Amino acid sequence: GGEDAFNAEGESDVVIRGGAFSGEFGLYATEEAWVEITGGEFTGEVVGIEVGDNSETVIRGGTFDGTPFSFSFERYEDSVIELVSSYDAWAAFHDLEGDDALPTADANGNGLQNGLELVFGGDPAAAGGIAPAWPAGALVTEDAGDGNVEYFKVSFPVTQMSLELGAVVVCEFGTGLTDESWSVAQHGVDGVVIVHTPDGFSPGVHRRDVWLPRTLAPGGRLFTRVGAEFP
Repeated sequence: GGEDAFNAEGESDVVIRGGAFSGEFGLYATEEAWVEITGGEFTGEVVGIEVGDNSETVIRGGTFDGTPFSFSFERYEDSVIELVSSYDAWAAFHDLEGDDALPTADANGNGLQNGLELVFGGDPAAAGGIAPAWPAGALVTEDAGDGNVEYFKVSFPVTQMSLELGAVVVCEFGTGLTDESWSVAQHGVDGVVIVHTPDGFSPGVHRRDVWLPRTLAPGGRLFTRVGAEFP
């Protein structure tokens, strides 16, 4: 108490990734300082973040490292506080640059595109990085709301972050692997049942279960895949 938790001044150039900062001011930026923050929590006895003297603070995202932003702020003397929430902010947090930062790229070479790493909760920069729960399928006989039916059940995680960033996550199925053979699973269409369970895997990681009736595989063969599009 009584001291600034983080003080940037004198044309300093600072990047903060994660952490918790609490003092009289969680962050105090003055004298044309430039501060970029990705993840972290800033709380203060007076204000969480104070920016003055033509300084600029860029805040990217909110929960990239599990510590959400929580702050009040005060701005004066032509200073700027910019809030950025986008796929690009998530990619920047993981130090992805150039083509490696594209949603369709596979930055860590594990066979999973960056966009799906975000959807599943993986780390696109970690070698062989995996998500907390991979999509999994099983042949089951269950009552998914219309009596006991034999289904191919697909379960996969969807992070709240990806939904907040506008991701449209779909499960597709088909009897072959050509482009024209794929159909999007839709709840209530052709006997498909989809259930979304908030925080079903862990806080901020939801569970999505898709039941595909066996009637969709007349030849006894069915392929499935999970995809996502970002705005």
